[in-house]
Amino acid sequence: MMLHCTQMSIASYRKNVARRVAGKYKPVCLPAALEQISPQAYRPQIYREYHEFMNWFSAIPPDKSEKYNPEVEELYERLVRPLGGLAFEDLIFKRANTPLGWMRIVNQLIREECRIVADIRYGKTLYSSHSVGIIPVSGQEDHVQLVSTHVPKPLEGIVPLQRVADRFMSVHPVYRHIPGYPMNDANIIALPPAV
Repeated sequence: MMLHCTQMSIASYRKNVARRVAGKYKPVCLPAALEQISPQAYRPQIYREYHEFMNWFSAIPPDKSEKYNPEVEELYERLVRPLGGLAFEDLIFKRANTPLGWMRIVNQLIREECRIVADIRYGKTLYSSHSVGIIPVSGQEDHVQLVSTHVPKPLEGIVPLQRVADRFMSVHPVYRHIPGYPMNDANIIALPPAV
């Protein structure tokens, strides 16, 4: 069975765009992708809190950010709690190092009917990333539709999964795996199947 994005989540996201807490020019791609792949809705405050946190966190040099992993974990907890009462421990964090590895991970998560957000390359710098939700297309194996605050033109509409894999975002070398903090070096996040 393939997943389908519910109309409720897209409608809710559009309401948050109308409230001006989300949208193409807002730095909230992670919560926007999470909301749009989930049947549950976000209150506008979720976007505001995320934006505030990221303003604070982005000022921390990457090589010093590990010491703030407990705060990052709390942020994830606040992002997923409204999505069906999920907890940080429910999240699946994966790291892909190559397009082929990325395809294997994402295809496995799709088979398990997980809801997926992945980082793709976006922007002019080597490690500029953009979070997108991945929605499998029923009846079209290996084709997906992406959702986020915006989707780059070459990835709009229904696209082959390989095209997304070719733009996957490598994890910055300064981020390393730390037991207990799997989000530290992940470039794919999955939510368990919708309840």
